[in-house]
Amino acid sequence: MLKTLFEASPFTPHGYCLLWQPGLVALSVGSDLLIAASYFFIAGYITYFLLKRRQSEHKFLLGLTALYIAACGLTHLLGAVIIWIPLYYIQAAIMAVTAAISAYTAFFYLGPRLSYLLNFPTADELQREIDARKKQEAALLDAKEVLRQLNASLEQRVLEETEKNLQKERLLIQQSRLAAMGEMIGNIAHQWRQPLNALGLVLANIEDADHMQQLNPEYLQDLVRTGEGLIQQMSSTIDDFRHFFRPQKQPEPFSAVAAIEETLTLVSPGFVNHQIELRREMGEDIQILGFANEFSQVLLNLLGNAKDAVLIQRKQGGVVVIRLVRDESHAIVTVADNGGGIPAAVMEQIFEPYFSTKAQGTGIGLYMSKMIIENSMGGSIIAHNVDGGAEFTLTCPIYRTDAGRDL
Repeated sequence: MLKTLFEASPFTPHGYCLLWQPGLVALSVGSDLLIAASYFFIAGYITYFLLKRRQSEHKFLLGLTALYIAACGLTHLLGAVIIWIPLYYIQAAIMAVTAAISAYTAFFYLGPRLSYLLNFPTADELQREIDARKKQEAALLDAKEVLRQLNASLEQRVLEETEKNLQKERLLIQQSRLAAMGEMIGNIAHQWRQPLNALGLVLANIEDADHMQQLNPEYLQDLVRTGEGLIQQMSSTIDDFRHFFRPQKQPEPFSAVAAIEETLTLVSPGFVNHQIELRREMGEDIQILGFANEFSQVLLNLLGNAKDAVLIQRKQGGVVVIRLVRDESHAIVTVADNGGGIPAAVMEQIFEPYFSTKAQGTGIGLYMSKMIIENSMGGSIIAHNVDGGAEFTLTCPIYRTDAGRDL
């Protein structure tokens, strides 16, 4: 087969067809060589492009084109050779390969894809698309900048609104404290009434003994000690009052029993004055982490509401019960009364600010109680009706030491 391809003896060189005219031979050979060189360079450029751009979506078409052009270059190179050497078999074989490549490219690959290639954007269209994308990117950057400014403005507004809400909460706390202070002044008046009367009697006894010339040193000393005891009792009431309203900056562990007892000491005169029984049902003492004074303020609000509920009913045998129990991780304090309960229609509203079922109520006591227990102490407060009255339940986490022990 190879011998046949390179066999030249039966044929006549193509130069004879040109009558070996020097000018015509030179023109034919020069043209073939120049065309062959051009084809080889074009095929080389395409191949180099494909090697550098391996991700080109038209690499197969470009590869076929490079192969076709290289084959055409070989036919022209053989065209120059056969002027002197009649290698017509080789020329025919190369032309057959070139025909196969060109036919496959034209009829089986390029033809079916012609509509797709026609839709491929032109340079102007690509430039317009690039410009449009640049405009979109610029618009996106502008939108991002606007969004950044809005976010910064929103953050500032959130901070400002948060500060306003904190100020409102502080104002509500202060209003609640002032309301509690008014209640406390009434309680102090009740607590002072008896020792003041007793102190008046001591002074009257001193005066009577002096008039009757029975005021001896021993009797005077006894009356002075009695008066000092009464004054000490009144001073203790003031100390309790000051302790209750002393602000705390940091949460601290405190005794639940002590906080309850201090609050009951402050409110008990009012209950006694209205003949309302105040019962204690205390379990073991529990340490709670938080603000003792604010916790006492919550108890004061609940006990005050319970007393008012009993008074509104105008019933004999009014009872308010305060209990302290615990579960595995919480201290639970309940305040229950037999004052008729909370109407079902307003049960879900009682913790809202400025909502009150009392004619002269401010509507901030229960709201602030909820804020203190939930926000300051990480607990919860709920209300429900029981037989003959209402019950409020406070749940606060138990204070644990670093070793994990409850206190």
